[in-house]
Amino acid sequence: MFEALDTVLERHVAIKMLPRSVSALPDSLERFLREARAAAKLNHPHVVAVYDADQFNGQYYIVLELVRGGSLQDSLKTGPLPWIEATRVMADACRGLDAAHRAGLVHRDIKPSNLMRSEDGTVKLADFGLVRGLDSTGATMTGSGSVLGTPQFMSPEQCRSETADERSDIYSMGATYFALLTGQVPYPGNAPLLVMNSHLLDPIPDPRELDSTIPPSCSAIIQRAMAKDPDDRYRDAQALLADLENVLAEANEEDASTPLPLAVQRPATGAAITAKAAFTAQLQRPVSEVRRSLPTRRIAQIAGLGILVVGVVWLCGALLGSKGSKVESSHPSEQQLTENGKSPPRDSEASRAPEVAPPQKTRVGPSTPLVAVSANAFHLPGMTIEKSATDLRREVWSMDYPGITGVYVAKSAEFLMVLTNSGSEASPSAVRGHVTVWSREGKRLLDESIVGRATCGAISASGRRLVVGIAGGAGVLQWNTKTWQREKVVDGSNVGDVDAVALSEDGRWMAFSVTNATQDVPTANKDGAWILWHLVPQKLTKRSTVKGSGRFRAIAFAPDKELFVVTGSDDGYVRRWKGLQAEQAARPYVTGQRVHSLDCRGEGDLQATGYGSWVSLWDYRRNIRTYVWNQQSEPIATVAFSPDGRQLSFASGSMVRIVDADSHGTVETLEGFGGSVLSQAYVPDGTRLFTASSDGKLKLFQLAPKSN
Repeated sequence: MFEALDTVLERHVAIKMLPRSVSALPDSLERFLREARAAAKLNHPHVVAVYDADQFNGQYYIVLELVRGGSLQDSLKTGPLPWIEATRVMADACRGLDAAHRAGLVHRDIKPSNLMRSEDGTVKLADFGLVRGLDSTGATMTGSGSVLGTPQFMSPEQCRSETADERSDIYSMGATYFALLTGQVPYPGNAPLLVMNSHLLDPIPDPRELDSTIPPSCSAIIQRAMAKDPDDRYRDAQALLADLENVLAEANEEDASTPLPLAVQRPATGAAITAKAAFTAQLQRPVSEVRRSLPTRRIAQIAGLGILVVGVVWLCGALLGSKGSKVESSHPSEQQLTENGKSPPRDSEASRAPEVAPPQKTRVGPSTPLVAVSANAFHLPGMTIEKSATDLRREVWSMDYPGITGVYVAKSAEFLMVLTNSGSEASPSAVRGHVTVWSREGKRLLDESIVGRATCGAISASGRRLVVGIAGGAGVLQWNTKTWQREKVVDGSNVGDVDAVALSEDGRWMAFSVTNATQDVPTANKDGAWILWHLVPQKLTKRSTVKGSGRFRAIAFAPDKELFVVTGSDDGYVRRWKGLQAEQAARPYVTGQRVHSLDCRGEGDLQATGYGSWVSLWDYRRNIRTYVWNQQSEPIATVAFSPDGRQLSFASGSMVRIVDADSHGTVETLEGFGGSVLSQAYVPDGTRLFTASSDGKLKLFQLAPKSN
């Protein structure tokens, strides 16, 4: 390797000379040139760029990007990396590897010395000398039957001289991750054949045996990446990257969703990480083992405390029960609804799941006066208590908010976002949207006008990001709540009108639905589309179009270990997608009417769908669907689970109904709106509910207490 100056472009480059022994072999030389050309096609920030390949006086060489920061093997000379830094390194390498795989290239020699770090901390995948690809006929560029690679990081199939594919690189990534975390290779040894035999037969090592502060999640990634059977490994580099990013999100740094340059990262060491690892390890131990590890006296103390708590709870229950009164159920069964001439629309036979009538439940209503809403709990300037509500057992606060279309509350309870529109709908170009963010004390944190109609919005779970969907060409806008500055946007010229938007629980993914046509043409003539967008870095990950579906009017993330997106569209279909693949993960079910709203319960087990005057609750775990009739002719505009998931609120026309999420019994009904309810949002403690209605009113309802 030599450093050189490109006198034409005036830049420093690296020149790698090909050994003359290889140059003398025609087959090897041809293979080298073909593979160099293939690697030169890669243009990615996490791949060392290949500028040129040529020869001078019979000496062949490759001209490469010069990376001055050295390799990760150099970093390991001073010891293993802190686990957060090692995870960030592997995440960057994964991004480069994914680009190579998408270009049809398999690296086959991933190891710490082939991971280069630039001066700004960016990690780049280097040295494609053993890369394998496919030519136009499908033949491999590098012949099989020979062992190629570095024994300490080779996959079992490479050790057997079998053809290596993308999953072989995944194995080497796992072995490299182990080395970065521990400072040692997975299978130490000086004899290459013995090391290769260990890759074939020995158990996968656990890095926590060498460093107990390494989180179990890091070890789990290595166990899966280094599986002996390629089918048991991550399916691709994107799947591995997703788990690495999850580990970083769990690190609880100042902003886990925004990777910092490695040069400025703080090492994640100390008592906090040790305590977290120890706590996680305790959770994974068998109960009997944990019980044996506790001192006898401590067990007795815990048991005594448990008996005391049970006694107090029983006594309180007995006292409350003696004063209570029985209230008859007012929730009709599905059979009763059918007899009254109202029956839920049925799904097609091909997609229908078993249906059960909701069980009867006692109607829960307010039985005691509620505590008044605190003056500093989202009491905005101009919000006053409604006189018509003073004689009720709840307080209702309201204020005029002309043009209001949406209200959203941060899970941190620190602020709420309000969307409004002004101008004539008859002239879309004249419509202007407005985004206002209020603190819980009534301070205006953001007050910004936008070009186009504000159609939808979302707040990340951490409260660090706001997104707003726009109709009229502006796409999706987003704000950083630390600075309240607008950040990068999704250009509307490429996506059309945005009808619905949602953020994943970790705040790194955004899903939104788009319609290229601004006019409401017949469904049969329109194809709906939804987009999965990676917020860090800003890029489109997947776009899925469904022929004849019309607009996707509702979209939500289903909380789960994997990334799932749920959509509802004009054609009456509710579809569940596996996000990164943008492929339907389950057979869609048909409602028979246009789907307007969706929400998923926090555990991801229950999904609520609003269509027509019905709400469908789909239990994915038990494969059961039940229905709730809204008793109104207007369609369900919005559905929302309470923060604890025990209740479901849905709005139709000028009424909001709250039911028990499991039994469907009515808990309470909110009325007194002068127009249709357009949006609703729970305050995080579940005691209050914001509503926005078409009469230009923002209201805050105090809710009935939940029964035990």
